[in-house]
Amino acid sequence: MHRGVFLDRSEAERTTFGEALDRYAGEVTSGKRGWETEMYRINALKKHPLAARSMASLRGVDFAKYRDDRLKKCGPATVKRELVIISHVFNTARKDWSLPVENPIAN
Repeated sequence: MHRGVFLDRSEAERTTFGEALDRYAGEVTSGKRGWETEMYRINALKKHPLAARSMASLRGVDFAKYRDDRLKKCGPATVKRELVIISHVFNTARKDWSLPVENPIAN
Protein backbone atom coordinates (compact mmCIF):
# COMPACT_ATOMS: atom_id res chain seq x y z
CA MET A 1 0.00 0.00 0.00
CA HIS A 2 2.84 2.36 0.77
CA ARG A 3 4.26 1.90 -2.72
CA GLY A 4 0.89 2.63 -4.34
CA VAL A 5 0.44 -0.80 -5.87
CA PHE A 6 -2.38 -2.04 -3.64
CA LEU A 7 -5.30 -3.45 -5.60
CA ASP A 8 -8.62 -3.88 -3.79
CA ARG A 9 -9.86 -7.30 -4.88
CA SER A 10 -12.85 -7.42 -2.53
CA GLU A 11 -15.41 -6.91 -5.31
CA ALA A 12 -13.83 -9.70 -7.37
CA GLU A 13 -13.90 -11.93 -4.29
CA ARG A 14 -17.59 -11.16 -3.68
CA THR A 15 -18.64 -11.71 -7.30
CA THR A 16 -19.12 -15.31 -8.36
CA PHE A 17 -18.44 -16.50 -11.87
CA GLY A 18 -22.15 -17.34 -12.14
CA GLU A 19 -23.10 -13.76 -11.28
CA ALA A 20 -20.65 -12.49 -13.88
CA LEU A 21 -22.21 -14.85 -16.44
CA ASP A 22 -25.67 -13.46 -15.59
CA ARG A 23 -24.50 -9.89 -15.97
CA TYR A 24 -22.69 -10.70 -19.20
CA ALA A 25 -25.82 -12.39 -20.58
CA GLY A 26 -27.91 -9.32 -19.82
CA GLU A 27 -25.49 -6.65 -20.95
CA VAL A 28 -23.51 -8.25 -23.78
CA THR A 29 -25.12 -11.41 -25.12
CA SER A 30 -28.58 -9.92 -25.45
CA GLY A 31 -27.28 -7.56 -28.15
CA LYS A 32 -25.58 -10.21 -30.26
CA ARG A 33 -26.93 -11.73 -33.45
CA GLY A 34 -26.49 -15.33 -32.24
CA TRP A 35 -27.69 -14.64 -28.72
CA GLU A 36 -29.89 -17.76 -28.45
CA THR A 37 -26.99 -20.15 -28.93
CA GLU A 38 -24.75 -18.18 -26.61
CA MET A 39 -27.45 -18.08 -23.93
CA TYR A 40 -27.70 -21.87 -24.15
CA ARG A 41 -23.95 -22.15 -23.54
CA ILE A 42 -24.05 -19.59 -20.70
CA ASN A 43 -26.87 -21.45 -18.97
CA ALA A 44 -24.86 -24.67 -19.21
CA LEU A 45 -21.80 -22.90 -17.75
CA LYS A 46 -23.89 -21.59 -14.85
CA LYS A 47 -24.68 -25.18 -13.85
CA HIS A 48 -20.99 -26.10 -13.60
CA PRO A 49 -19.33 -25.99 -10.13
CA LEU A 50 -16.97 -23.23 -11.35
CA ALA A 51 -19.97 -20.87 -11.44
CA ALA A 52 -20.16 -20.95 -7.63
CA ARG A 53 -16.56 -19.79 -7.19
CA SER A 54 -15.47 -16.19 -6.92
CA MET A 55 -13.96 -14.46 -9.91
CA ALA A 56 -10.80 -13.78 -7.91
CA SER A 57 -10.28 -17.46 -7.09
CA LEU A 58 -10.41 -18.82 -10.64
CA ARG A 59 -7.10 -19.71 -12.28
CA GLY A 60 -5.98 -21.09 -15.61
CA VAL A 61 -5.57 -24.56 -14.14
CA ASP A 62 -9.29 -24.60 -13.26
CA PHE A 63 -10.25 -23.95 -16.85
CA ALA A 64 -7.65 -26.39 -18.18
CA LYS A 65 -9.35 -29.10 -16.12
CA TYR A 66 -12.75 -27.88 -17.36
CA ARG A 67 -11.48 -28.05 -20.96
CA ASP A 68 -10.10 -31.56 -20.52
CA ASP A 69 -13.33 -32.79 -18.95
CA ARG A 70 -15.45 -31.22 -21.70
CA LEU A 71 -13.29 -32.71 -24.45
CA LYS A 72 -14.28 -36.15 -23.17
CA LYS A 73 -17.95 -35.30 -23.74
CA CYS A 74 -18.01 -33.10 -26.85
CA GLY A 75 -15.93 -31.92 -29.78
CA PRO A 76 -13.08 -29.43 -29.78
CA ALA A 77 -15.09 -26.79 -31.66
CA THR A 78 -17.76 -26.78 -28.93
CA VAL A 79 -15.15 -26.48 -26.19
CA LYS A 80 -13.44 -23.66 -28.07
CA ARG A 81 -16.72 -21.74 -28.31
CA GLU A 82 -17.28 -22.16 -24.57
CA LEU A 83 -13.75 -20.98 -23.78
CA VAL A 84 -14.25 -17.93 -26.01
CA ILE A 85 -17.32 -16.98 -23.96
CA ILE A 86 -15.45 -17.49 -20.69
CA SER A 87 -12.55 -15.40 -21.94
CA HIS A 88 -14.86 -12.60 -23.04
CA VAL A 89 -16.63 -12.63 -19.66
CA PHE A 90 -13.29 -12.04 -17.91
CA ASN A 91 -12.23 -9.35 -20.38
CA THR A 92 -15.57 -7.57 -20.01
CA ALA A 93 -15.38 -7.81 -16.22
CA ARG A 94 -11.92 -6.25 -16.24
CA LYS A 95 -12.46 -3.56 -18.89
CA ASP A 96 -16.11 -2.58 -18.57
CA TRP A 97 -16.99 -3.45 -14.98
CA SER A 98 -13.61 -2.55 -13.45
CA LEU A 99 -13.25 -5.86 -11.63
CA PRO A 100 -9.58 -6.45 -10.77
CA VAL A 101 -9.29 -9.86 -12.44
CA GLU A 102 -6.97 -11.30 -15.02
CA ASN A 103 -8.18 -13.47 -17.88
CA PRO A 104 -7.14 -17.04 -16.97
CA ILE A 105 -7.95 -18.24 -20.50
CA ALA A 106 -5.53 -15.80 -22.14
CA ASN A 107 -2.66 -17.10 -20.04
